[in-house]
Amino acid sequence: MDDKTNPGFRINVKKMTLFPLIEDSEGQETTYSEKPDTIPGTMQLTIKPNLTSGKLYGDGHVRDEQNVVMSLDIDVEHNKWPLSLVAKYSGSDIIKHGVRTNVSDQPINFAMGYCVELTGGGEELTWLYKCKIAPSDKNAQQRTESINYSTDRWIIKALPLEYNGDIKFTVDTSDPEMGFTTEMAKTWLDEVHVLPPKGEETDPPERYATGQTSGQTSDNAKIDE
Repeated sequence: MDDKTNPGFRINVKKMTLFPLIEDSEGQETTYSEKPDTIPGTMQLTIKPNLTSGKLYGDGHVRDEQNVVMSLDIDVEHNKWPLSLVAKYSGSDIIKHGVRTNVSDQPINFAMGYCVELTGGGEELTWLYKCKIAPSDKNAQQRTESINYSTDRWIIKALPLEYNGDIKFTVDTSDPEMGFTTEMAKTWLDEVHVLPPKGEETDPPERYATGQTSGQTSDNAKIDE
């Protein structure tokens, strides 16, 4: 078999990057904070789509069926989040050198980007445009004859943008048909790549795989997806 592409296999997830969301409304370009936060030590990331379904019945059987992705649930395991970022993204207060968790805490919306290394040297990069974090599970263990490491586990909900309905955008250096290169990947997570609403693109869609964006304000692990 003569394959035109060598897609590679996912072997490592890294470079988790968060941009707080500033503005997202229908008819207005989506904007994010200029300064990102990088979360080191990502161990595993699992994405589960939440679907709404509809079936059309006729003559005693299903004649058509539609499944639409409404949101995504992301289960992320890290070595440990910095406490200051736990407070920032969960909406908790920093007081007396610590983080207070309160029933009135309101988590902020943010974009989450990450990179997945592929066998063969390629990379798959993704932006999730509008995320909100849920309280984390923490695993702490007694030290025994061996060293037991503890980790943080977060459940993150990814929602569609009001601006264009987009939930996720992915690029891949291993597929030459897409035109996304290793050189483009080097800086792709430096800003959030927001696309115009469907049908309103002024250039061919290939433009958006090259790293051109709109709506940005100026100023060893495994993966199961």
